[in-house]
Amino acid sequence: MNGSFVQYFDNSYGMFAYETLRILEQINAKQIASILQQALKIVNFKSLDEHEFSSFVTSNILSDEMGDSLDYLDDQYMSYKILKILISS
Repeated sequence: MNGSFVQYFDNSYGMFAYETLRILEQINAKQIASILQQALKIVNFKSLDEHEFSSFVTSNILSDEMGDSLDYLDDQYMSYKILKILISS
């Protein structure tokens, strides 16, 4: 899937994940923040601090198991986006 969490972390944009999480929380995007937080728990399985994680994610490739777990979160994210579109229509 284009724009998936796997792509986000594999393309090193994941180095901004904690900053993104803070912004999502500031704008009260609770559902999306929750999904990103779950993705971070999968990818940051070593519980690295933000700086260490930023270095880690730019130099590592996700395992297949992580990819499968992130695919599930992609489905949750897309379901949420579709629901928001339907509600606002």
